[in-house]
Amino acid sequence: MNNYTLSVNKVSFEKDNGDVSLAITLKGSFPQPVNTIGNLVNDTIQFDLTSESGATVDEAVFTFQMGEGYPGDFEFINYPQGYGDAPINGDVNADNNEECDFELVDCVWGVNPTGGLGSGEGKSLQVSVKKKPGVTSYEISSFLLTEVEISGAMQLSAVMTLHEAAEDQLEATCEELVNFNEIGQALPIVTVNESGDSTPQSIGVIYVNG
Repeated sequence: MNNYTLSVNKVSFEKDNGDVSLAITLKGSFPQPVNTIGNLVNDTIQFDLTSESGATVDEAVFTFQMGEGYPGDFEFINYPQGYGDAPINGDVNADNNEECDFELVDCVWGVNPTGGLGSGEGKSLQVSVKKKPGVTSYEISSFLLTEVEISGAMQLSAVMTLHEAAEDQLEATCEELVNFNEIGQALPIVTVNESGDSTPQSIGVIYVNG
C-alpha cells in the first residue's frame, strides 16, 4: 500500500462585486484527481480526491467559484487508501460588516519562507482591502497577530491598523507567520481605523486544517 501525503500549500480567496473565487493548492504525493472543481453540498464546498488514472502527482490546484451565498467552509473527501493524516478542511470568507469603512478583497495564506511542506507549518498571510464609497485615502501602518475584543470576547486576530494618507495603500503581509495548528481556531481578519472609530471591526475569517 502506498503511503500518500497531502498538505495545504496555499489558499487563495478573492471577492469581486459579490463573485467569489477560492483556490487551494495541495502538495505531497497522491493519486491524480479526476476533477479539481469543487461542488457545493449542504453549505460546504467539497473537493473530491477520487482518482482513476493510477498516476501519482506532487501538486494539484482545486478551485471553486460562486456568486451570492458563498458559504466559506470547505472540505476534501474520498482520500486515497494509504493516507493516514487528519482530514483537510477549513473556512475562508469575507464579512459583510456594514459598520466598517473597509471590506476584504482578497487573502492568500501562502507557502512558508523555507518552501517546506507539512501540516501546521507557519505560512505568510497576505491581505488586500478596499475602502467603501465616500471614505478618504488610507494606508495600512501595521498588520499583526494580536488579541482584540470582537462581539464581547477577546480573540486572537490578524489585525490591520490603518490611518489616513495621501494615497491608498491597502495591501499588506502579516508581520508574523500564521500557524493554524498552533492557533487551533478560525482567525478573524480585523481592521482598526486610527483616524476614525478605532473599534476593531472584523471583515473576514480564515482557517486551514491540513
